[in-house]
Amino acid sequence: MIIIPWEKQKWESSKPFSYFCYYRDLGPLRSIEKVARKFTKSSRVMKKYSSKFNWVKRCEFYDEHVEEMKRLEKEEEIKKLAREQIKDADKLIKKSGKIIDILPDDVISPHEATKMMSLGYRLKRQGLGLPDKITESKEEVEVKDRIITVRFEEPEWRKDGSDNKVQTTPVSREVSQVKEEI
Repeated sequence: MIIIPWEKQKWESSKPFSYFCYYRDLGPLRSIEKVARKFTKSSRVMKKYSSKFNWVKRCEFYDEHVEEMKRLEKEEEIKKLAREQIKDADKLIKKSGKIIDILPDDVISPHEATKMMSLGYRLKRQGLGLPDKITESKEEVEVKDRIITVRFEEPEWRKDGSDNKVQTTPVSREVSQVKEEI
């Protein structure tokens, strides 16, 4: 049987547990005096309950549990946001490829379409947790026979011993995508 410190303990009667629950739920502002006032009991009596039923330590476990739940919820929201961002980035990349195919240069220039595609790739990098900005990038876009080829240089990253990322020499990369028919 697992004992959860902030729940009612088998040796604890209902009345002291209700006092503890009030104390626990006060959060960072909890005090014996507030519990005593709430239940119109003396502080001395509440201190005895607190000591006997180990309120302070139980609340430490409870506070850690609450913080862990908040952290897990936040991590899940971050993952959800990243998945949505990646999906939207893929749509933007796909749409920019179609725009290059169907619109004449006087409606949207290849440069503008390339900027749109670059934004899509940047958003996707962010969603994947990669650096969102390629510093000192050299990009070249080629559209030929329904294939978009983007060549660029991006920095290599290494840890500097203190978990900080440090940029090293650029590495050439090439991404090709076959454009789909509309």
